[in-house]
Amino acid sequence: MNAFALLAQSGLESTGWLMNWWTSWYGCGTGLITYAVVAWSLMVIAQKTGHADNAWWAWVPVLNALLALQIAGRPLWWLILLLIPCVDLIFIAIVLMDIAAKRGKPAVLGILGIVPCVNLVVFPYIAFSD
Repeated sequence: MNAFALLAQSGLESTGWLMNWWTSWYGCGTGLITYAVVAWSLMVIAQKTGHADNAWWAWVPVLNALLALQIAGRPLWWLILLLIPCVDLIFIAIVLMDIAAKRGKPAVLGILGIVPCVNLVVFPYIAFSD
């Protein structure tokens, strides 16, 4: 069997593979943009709250959680609580509420910080507003 017959048999001649390729790259790109916005904002928040020496931790996956706990003034053992599914949402909201309070913002922004897509506005607002 030749290559064209295999393509026809597997259905790759349709546009389904192209759509799968596009959505996977789009999702990956969206995730990277979200990560960059949140990490950059956390780095600026760290610098403005007196944690400038550890501000680069915002770009490293586990260290950014430790940095957020330091900024919020919460104990570092809370990192274990942040690893428990469903429970983590409550503690992330508490940490984000504390971070918003440290920057002089309303605590409700911490709750909005766990909402997907809204966090792209909330984190830069907390970081860059006066």
